[in-house]
Amino acid sequence: LNAIKSKFAFRLTIRPDDFLKFRARLVACGYSQIPGKDFDLTFAPTAKYKSLCIVLHLAAIFGWEIAGIDVSNAYIEAKIDKLIYMILPKDLFRWPDGSRVVVELLQSIYGLKQAGELWNSLLNEKITEFGFTRCMHDKCVYVLREQETGVVTIIVVYVDDVLFTGNSPTVIESVITYLIAQFTKLTNMGEITRYLGIDIKRDLASHTIELSQKPYIARYIQENVSPTASVKHLPLPETVDYSKKGDSTLPPILDKVGSLRFMADRTRPDLLTAVGAIGSSAANPTIDHVRGADHIGRSLNY
Repeated sequence: LNAIKSKFAFRLTIRPDDFLKFRARLVACGYSQIPGKDFDLTFAPTAKYKSLCIVLHLAAIFGWEIAGIDVSNAYIEAKIDKLIYMILPKDLFRWPDGSRVVVELLQSIYGLKQAGELWNSLLNEKITEFGFTRCMHDKCVYVLREQETGVVTIIVVYVDDVLFTGNSPTVIESVITYLIAQFTKLTNMGEITRYLGIDIKRDLASHTIELSQKPYIARYIQENVSPTASVKHLPLPETVDYSKKGDSTLPPILDKVGSLRFMADRTRPDLLTAVGAIGSSAANPTIDHVRGADHIGRSLNY
């Protein structure tokens, strides 16, 4: 009998009104699971960013409503697919004789190897039961097309964040109502202005949508750019050769390149060439690569 370990994960969040929220979640220690016995499948797809852009593009052109929902504690919604016993943390759970408490899991729980796959399978089941068809090229995009009425509804799923758009607000509302009845705690976000950390600003009159990551960029500048540093007007200087490799005397700049790449791929395509140039030697940079990362950061203010 294999009983997996568990622990508490603690998190501190700061709300916009500066209110501190302390959170604790009981999670399984997935590393103690045995493959083939405690889990089989673990893969859970997420929506591709280009799919999200295509869906938002359609919504902008046709003036469709964009709504969203958030499923709280999504992973514990799914039934467990294996017989799994879990040892509860000794600091809080003990029998009177001092022995550890072991429980059988009836639902999935955060930390399990298969938790993401179980949740994705459950959500897919509920969405397809309503009549949606899963996209062949992106398993997290669903389409409902009614031939007689011409109604089109599209769903984009990214773990527990679900986006809806289409030409019938009534159908969108009925789908959301249906999903609310299926899950324990689901929040209707209404017309969304932020999705996956990306701010969405739309102009219905001009049929445009603007995507930005201003809070993310501001945090990067605060953490990596000196307040007294001058602003650069171009992402990189034109005369520097970034093809050379370093000699391992400088620390890697992988964290900076990763953050810059995330911006470039999402909302700042003007940085792609510059990030690609310094990213080739992020693990073994020269002084020029280090200065290049700093240069890109200083150009974000421009």
